[in-house]
Amino acid sequence: PWIGRGADYVDELISLASNYESEFKYISIKYTHFSEALSICSKNSPINLLYGRDIVSIEENSKAKVILRKKGDNTGAQIVNKNLLNYWFSSKKYPNSRVIRSEDIRYLYLTSNQLVVIPKEEICAHFDGFPHTLGTNHEIADYQIPPLLIPKGFFTGDIKIRYGYNDYREGWVNVNPINKKYIFEDKNGVDLKTELDKLPSFWNNRISELDINNDIDPIKLKQRINENNEVIKKPWSLLNKKITFGTIMFFIRYLILLIWVRSYLVKLTHADNERRDFIKKLYSFLRMLRTSYMK
Repeated sequence: PWIGRGADYVDELISLASNYESEFKYISIKYTHFSEALSICSKNSPINLLYGRDIVSIEENSKAKVILRKKGDNTGAQIVNKNLLNYWFSSKKYPNSRVIRSEDIRYLYLTSNQLVVIPKEEICAHFDGFPHTLGTNHEIADYQIPPLLIPKGFFTGDIKIRYGYNDYREGWVNVNPINKKYIFEDKNGVDLKTELDKLPSFWNNRISELDINNDIDPIKLKQRINENNEVIKKPWSLLNKKITFGTIMFFIRYLILLIWVRSYLVKLTHADNERRDFIKKLYSFLRMLRTSYMK
């Protein structure tokens, strides 16, 4: 769903992308997978090592990062220009292949020199969070970025927001950036740690009550908001992870990946099928260990 601010921001991104039309033929704008999109631009982040080593930085401003993907990005969750759409689905014929989405052509051919605009504000989000990353090199845990939720009162236009309180009140959406745990981690946790102006925008016209704790420490609040934002921007950083068995396994996977890439044992690109079988087996073994431990 759309959780960011109004469509005016998307218009600004489209305007930014349009400035490059005379220079680049294929242009796209990321609008979801916010943390992954930002992380892929960070040198030596797991997702950058896996899929982003073809990236060239073009521009960065307060609204977005603009990068060049020398080998393209076939991810479907993008706003694309007509040239790119036609190139993906009309430039080649594969009568024996099943192509129903842009990811399906990833193993068939690449898109050379694709310009990608990466927003600095979240626009849309996966409702279920990031379970597709669990057990991978770029794992994002639920306690870092939790799944979205449908609050009580959503369908009747009676959402009640309670902001900045330490105790949990049933029937309300309890929001407090200072609290270190979510309700699914601890009975005294919170539903959300976000700022008030960053509540999911599809809730806006359904909120009936807003109770703000005026005694909340503004300095501590600002500090925790900044820390929470860092977790969203860099979920792969060990500074933003809890010390758990899963984190240890994540670090081992990351270390193997870093050594693998930096030693040039294998030339990686963003195409999944270029990973070597022995690495896949190693990762599977590590995931099996993690699963066995959790049982």
